[in-house]
Amino acid sequence: MVAVDFCNRGREAVASVPFQLAGLPPFDMRGKRVLEIGCATGYHLTHSAYEGAAERCGIDIDAKAIATGRKLYPELNLLVARGEAIPFGDGHFDAVLSRIALPYMDIPTVLAEMNRVMKPGGYLFASWHDWQGIKQWLLTPGHPLTWKRALDLFYIVAASIAYRASGRIPPRPWSGTRETFQFRKHIPIILMAAGFVDVTCERSEFHLRSTARKTVKR
Repeated sequence: MVAVDFCNRGREAVASVPFQLAGLPPFDMRGKRVLEIGCATGYHLTHSAYEGAAERCGIDIDAKAIATGRKLYPELNLLVARGEAIPFGDGHFDAVLSRIALPYMDIPTVLAEMNRVMKPGGYLFASWHDWQGIKQWLLTPGHPLTWKRALDLFYIVAASIAYRASGRIPPRPWSGTRETFQFRKHIPIILMAAGFVDVTCERSEFHLRSTARKTVKR
């Protein structure tokens, strides 16, 4: 009951937060098939913004979070899966979303998968770690920098620069996981390279938020 009560309180709190503060997409979701990558329990998909959506799906690698979400929100279609291998067919979704999940993935592979499962003209919304937010976090008192955290920050900086320079994200040598921050001017480049158009990118307090559409073939 504790977990359920906590998630329900989170659900109510999210429902009262405006789109931009909650990191929700500025699209009309009515009648659309929607997928969120890195959805956790899926509680953001229960926001009033998604009322009227034809289908609300979410994937996450956290099996416990997905199991909790299935109990709390049986109206959602939640699956344990990776963004690098989305378990849906080509052109299934009208909109694909990712809220601060792409920074922990192999971004080029995930963007290709997002493009694959989207209908032509479909909508993309994504939020990313901003390098300026990382800098501000480091300069804020109260964040002790242990040697392990320093080593990990060194990896994140190196992986982020490598991605911008080469288009590839090296994994952590000790765990095989990935993490990067992004540069505002780089996001339109990588989205257009993945087949998206009408790209926008804006900076919030700590994150970058981008929108785009899948190219319509003529």
